[in-house]
Amino acid sequence: MPTPRPPGLILAGDSPHAAGARAMWARRREQYGPNGLTAEGAATLRKNGAWLPHDRATHCVRGHKYTVANTARAKDGKQRCRACQTLRRHRRRWAALQAGKLARLKAAMVRAHPDRGGTPFAFIHARRRYLAALQRVSA
Repeated sequence: MPTPRPPGLILAGDSPHAAGARAMWARRREQYGPNGLTAEGAATLRKNGAWLPHDRATHCVRGHKYTVANTARAKDGKQRCRACQTLRRHRRRWAALQAGKLARLKAAMVRAHPDRGGTPFAFIHARRRYLAALQRVSA
C-alpha cells in the first residue's frame, strides 16, 4: 500500500491543477461513504450551498407549486412538475391529432382541384378549411 502524500506536496510532473483535483476528490471521499452520501457529507454540501439547487425551488417555471402530489423525480434526480408533464402530454397528443386532420384536409383540397376533376367552388371551400385549420395549429 502506497504511503499517503503529505498535504501540499507536488511531485515532479504534477501540475498545481492536478494537485487541486486530487484535493477535491479527497474532500468528496470524506463526504461520500462506501454506501453513498453520508449524513455528515450531505449536511456539509447543504451548508456550503453545493446541494442540488433545483431542490430548493418551491414552484416550477409555469408557477405550479411543488407538492408531494405534484412532484415527480426524473432519472437524473431533478424535480419534475406533474401538471406540466400532463400539459406536455396533452399538447403532443393534440399536435398528432391536428397533423392527421391537416393531412386529410390537404388531401381533400388536392382532390377538389379543378385539374383533378373538382370544381373551382369546391376547391376554394376546401382550401379555406385547410388554411383555417393550419392557422389554428400555428397559433
